[in-house]
Amino acid sequence: MSVIKLTKQLISIPSYLSSKTNEKIIGDFVFSYLKQFPYFKIKKQKIDKKRFNIIAETSDVPRLFLAGHLDTVEPKQGWSKNQFKGITKNGKLYGLGSLDTKSGVAAILDSLCDFKKISNLNLLFYCDEEYNFKGMKKFIASPKKKIGNLAILVEPTDLKIWNTHRGLIEIYFSIQGKSGHAADPKSGKNAIDGITRAFVDLQNRLEKFTDPILGIPSFNIAYIRGGLYQGNRNGNIKLGKEGNNIADFAEAVIDIRPTNQKLRVKKIKAWLEEFLIKEGYKLLNFSVRHDFAPLYSDSSNPSELKILEKVLQKNLGKVGYLNPSKKGYGDGQLLQEKFNIPVIYLGPKGANAHGIDEWVDINSLKKLRQIFSELIASYCKTEHHHNLPL
Repeated sequence: MSVIKLTKQLISIPSYLSSKTNEKIIGDFVFSYLKQFPYFKIKKQKIDKKRFNIIAETSDVPRLFLAGHLDTVEPKQGWSKNQFKGITKNGKLYGLGSLDTKSGVAAILDSLCDFKKISNLNLLFYCDEEYNFKGMKKFIASPKKKIGNLAILVEPTDLKIWNTHRGLIEIYFSIQGKSGHAADPKSGKNAIDGITRAFVDLQNRLEKFTDPILGIPSFNIAYIRGGLYQGNRNGNIKLGKEGNNIADFAEAVIDIRPTNQKLRVKKIKAWLEEFLIKEGYKLLNFSVRHDFAPLYSDSSNPSELKILEKVLQKNLGKVGYLNPSKKGYGDGQLLQEKFNIPVIYLGPKGANAHGIDEWVDINSLKKLRQIFSELIASYCKTEHHHNLPL
């Protein structure tokens, strides 16, 4: 099976998360595919219910770790082509997850066919990257001490090395003020005013945690609501909207993308509490969805990344590094934090990931497949098949 046919096969298996769909069927497909290689020890790592990661390990101490997530975002309305057919046109392969990142998974899987035997290689195909990172969190919770000297995760990168990105902090919190008559603002403490000024205070503090590469941490108010508190029924807070009352309750969800390793949730909570107490408000609820640091993998590492650069130079004629200034968070950061090794992302060219008419460039996918084959040969002990078409 060629890398194009394999990508189409993966696209044809829906793997977004819903009440009826998850990664089980595509996981079973990948698990069965890997069974053709007798040098792998393969296992399913249970996540929840029927969901699982797939871990494949060869003999001897691992040197190279390759990984890709099996889930996609949910289907969207407005596609001009069937999202699950894997349609090729004008050098492009269309389909949900074609770029992010079933083509990358296919490139890893198909490159294995070049070898009669491989040692020193570990693989991970995992769940829930697009949602809550359950797959990667489960993997790093295992007692493993070593996965390799270099980890490469497939993501869309235009065949460039992506080795640095901001972290991810997402917080919900609510505050309590004091109600009063709207005609006399000083008779109360307006919680909506208090929470908005807390945002300004946070932004000013964040600017001190800048980085020469990643810049100032980003700050986004994702959700805000406030009013006169009228009770909580089964977790649903009821708020009054009458204009003659001073709002005594406000809640918000904020998203911060830290660029400094020292900027974590503990510090942000302390800042909020300090400001609110000083201004006469009370922090009621504070919950954390994400608290992840930035990723930094040194491009000057002579012993590991130089091998990757050499392979890219051979196949592409140049080595490029992706500009990280506008890139989001990737859960490869969790691998680096756990195993303290260089972690980079590498993937094909394309467009519209998470959008309508997502596509991957077919030529770049073929090159990626060859790059993975040569990386395995460079990092691992291998025996090639002879005269095997690529």
